[in-house]
Amino acid sequence: MKEILETMPRIELALIIIGVFALMLGIIFVYAMIHEYRMYLEEHRKARITFRDFFKQEQFYIFLFLASIFIMLLNLLYFLESISAISRQILITNIKLNYEKNYQSIQ
Repeated sequence: MKEILETMPRIELALIIIGVFALMLGIIFVYAMIHEYRMYLEEHRKARITFRDFFKQEQFYIFLFLASIFIMLLNLLYFLESISAISRQILITNIKLNYEKNYQSIQ
């Protein structure tokens, strides 16, 4: 497992970690929504089971899940931006070093 993680590029590893975390978060929220909706149905025996009613009762969990996904995507964007800045800086350093080598060999 350690060898697999070491050979993966950082971007793919970040995507896998965020994907697994989002999947786990989704499973937890779906379980909580279903559990709370069952409790609601036990208290209100005359209520009919409909998707509209389910989404109306559980809109707080849906909002939390969407907000969590939004925050994770913002973090991923920040991570990708920092990686691109670091790689840009490495590229500029390599270009300067190659230029200095070529300039010294010409003289």
